[in-house]
Amino acid sequence: MITDVHFHASRKSEYGRHYQLALKKLNQIVDHINANYSKIDLLVDIGDLVDSDPARNTQKPLAVLDRLADIEKVHLLGNHDYGCVAPSEIDQLHALYYKMSSRYSSKIVNNDRLKLIFLDSNDISTYGATGSKKQTAVEEIAKLERAKQNNARDYNGGIGTQQLAWLKQELHESCIENHSHQRVLIFLHDALLPIGNAMLLFNSQDVLDLIASFDNCVLSVFSGHVHDFHEGQQLTRSDPIPVLTLGGIVQSPFQSYGFCDVYHHHEDPTMTTLHVHGLDFGHQIDLTYSSRYRYLGGGGVDGVEKEENLSERRLNLRIDTTTPFDDGFQFDTVIPNVVTILAILILLRSLKRYVKKKMFLCFPSYTSSFYFIPIKTLNRKKVVSNELIEKL
Repeated sequence: MITDVHFHASRKSEYGRHYQLALKKLNQIVDHINANYSKIDLLVDIGDLVDSDPARNTQKPLAVLDRLADIEKVHLLGNHDYGCVAPSEIDQLHALYYKMSSRYSSKIVNNDRLKLIFLDSNDISTYGATGSKKQTAVEEIAKLERAKQNNARDYNGGIGTQQLAWLKQELHESCIENHSHQRVLIFLHDALLPIGNAMLLFNSQDVLDLIASFDNCVLSVFSGHVHDFHEGQQLTRSDPIPVLTLGGIVQSPFQSYGFCDVYHHHEDPTMTTLHVHGLDFGHQIDLTYSSRYRYLGGGGVDGVEKEENLSERRLNLRIDTTTPFDDGFQFDTVIPNVVTILAILILLRSLKRYVKKKMFLCFPSYTSSFYFIPIKTLNRKKVVSNELIEKL
């Protein structure tokens, strides 16, 4: 999984975004996959492959991804993918440049054991929609502004009623109608969590509530847009569903990407383990999540839940503190740190005594700077003129 590459042929680094490194980092990811992974079924680009102007900027990153010759690719579109796009091309952008048949879709893999759902978070937006859907986005932003919601931004989008109905039907088929213990992974560009974030989908809570009503088979949700890794949980009637936001490739000189491995247990067909691992700005990410499929006998949102098996869900997030941004805390560093702090305090105390005996601290009237002036230079007088400072 990759997200927020933001390739642009001419933009230089700004606002912490390293546009000129994006293509190099994408090549490194492809090299890593080709050298170390022989059984990857699918590459998911979660959106913002380019920073703007897809007519000019999509060719190079797509050519890099084409080096993964035997791996199928799915491209979700983000807000930046619609930058500098003519209104006449908006509704067909997915087909024009990304060879996608529709703006949202689903795919069944692993011998009918796993369904992947790809949502279009630009469905209701000011940049990726036309006609009534664009007007709905304007009204939604105004409503969020009146409610003082932080995601009332024109670079966010929402999921329309038609797509929500489609999502509900897709989940119903997998979680209720299908009796082969089919599990579901969901992908979209705009984030669903954390609550209060400025980058959230307009109707993130509606989508989360819908997903939570099918918690018996949804394994996880993946998104981008925020440019930083975040591991959240959507609370449900039984156990939380991990809602993961992956780090943006453009946002750091260090690497970001994710792998998602799904394991079906042969000895227990109801049990599935999800292993998410990769890098976020050079940090190692390692998350393991196991859950047991439960049959919902009554019908999803309004149905009566009948548990045939108890659920087990384990979350274990580990950030490796040996990576470039080492902000971890380890017990074995406490004693050396205390000794170091004491040594620094003793040194500062000694320096203070020396300065007090040998130096005179002066703040001239015309500047906010200060100077340490040797007292012997002043003939041990405590008053100093601006002319004398200039000479010194």
